[in-house]
Amino acid sequence: MNQILTHEDRAEHVKACQAHDKEQGVILPVEYYSRLGDQASVNAWYYHDPASGYNRLYANTPDWIVELARKMRWICDKGVLEQNA
Repeated sequence: MNQILTHEDRAEHVKACQAHDKEQGVILPVEYYSRLGDQASVNAWYYHDPASGYNRLYANTPDWIVELARKMRWICDKGVLEQNA
């Protein structure tokens, strides 16, 4: 799976995970996959800032991912210098 940029990318990621689990004989609740999609959406867009000791989102992180990270209280702010290319 490539980096998640859109809601459609997130949905594709979740479907791929569900398909893989089904192949392995694992059936998990829908809520599990929803949270998994949220985590995957945020994971590629943050870095650890050793100066502050916190994880921060890259400056070019899509706004919907910023809001998701804030809502879930995984990340508190957005960096200003680094870009995630």
